[in-house]
Amino acid sequence: MVFVLIASASVSAFAEVPKVAVLPFKNNGQVQYNSLAAGISAMFTTNLSKTKDVEVVDPQKVSSAFAKARLAIGASPSEEAFKVAASLEADYVLTGEFVSFGNRFRIDVRLYDAKTGTLKFSDKAQAKEDAFFDTVDELSDKLVFFITGSRPVAGGTLQVISEPSGAKVLLDGESAGTTPLTKSNMPAGQHKVEVLLEGYQDFTQTVTINEKEAAKVDAKLVRLFGGIRVWWKDVPTSDINISGETIPMKIFDNTYSNYPVYCKNIPAGQYSVSVRLSSKEETSWENKRKWKTYMSEIDIEPGQVTDIFINNDMFSPSLDIGTCGSCAADWDFTAKISWYESPR
Repeated sequence: MVFVLIASASVSAFAEVPKVAVLPFKNNGQVQYNSLAAGISAMFTTNLSKTKDVEVVDPQKVSSAFAKARLAIGASPSEEAFKVAASLEADYVLTGEFVSFGNRFRIDVRLYDAKTGTLKFSDKAQAKEDAFFDTVDELSDKLVFFITGSRPVAGGTLQVISEPSGAKVLLDGESAGTTPLTKSNMPAGQHKVEVLLEGYQDFTQTVTINEKEAAKVDAKLVRLFGGIRVWWKDVPTSDINISGETIPMKIFDNTYSNYPVYCKNIPAGQYSVSVRLSSKEETSWENKRKWKTYMSEIDIEPGQVTDIFINNDMFSPSLDIGTCGSCAADWDFTAKISWYESPR
């Protein structure tokens, strides 16, 4: 029984995600590179945070803890520094030094056990200035391998933009955010990108992500249109207004004809319809009419034709909305067109 308890405790300890406190690096070279001390630390923090098998202590918490203990954060941690790191529940402390020679850089990294202060891992890398970031990435991969025992999967960057923006993005079927979107550390290989925006055709593209390269998806979204037809009966006395756009009425006969008066393609979506009509009481001998604004909300669906019926009969004015179930087959929904008068 005792053996089982000890074994279980050991497995539990190894099952925990190791935490790393990253300290600023020391500049042993030219003064103009002093700002890199914090910059290199930030790059290692970002790189180590990309793997789910390593947890990085919040840099702000590290700075606050050292300031509270009145300790300087240096490249050679003291015993007190390890105590501060341990108080942050860090398992490791990462720090190091860098130096520049002309246009070449060398970076040395050191990983300590935060609880014992024992140096657990050290390595170095050097490269020309234009390969500086690659050097940091290379050392980060080695650190991850040492801490976790597995090498991180090298990935690339994916940028997804759309026109218009604000579209939902699905990466391999999973929600990833809205455009414009940038995803780092994407696994190398092919990925399915879907860009979805209400009122527009769905956009789908398969993109290939290469290691340490950037790929871009530029989705030019195509507007979806629905058809609309306006019919009216009796002499019109007011113009119809559809979401702020006025359609001038004309005088036709007193019955609904076999053709709508006006037709149009409009983007799919919700619209408000209003028309001002007058009515007369049947018992009234005076030629007086009462004016009233009739309103309705319509949903224009892509690939569907919606009918607006206006009846301006003075005793029974009305505004009715209907859907044409048979006319969509031969309707051209491909482009936005202006109002035109239908043949009669």
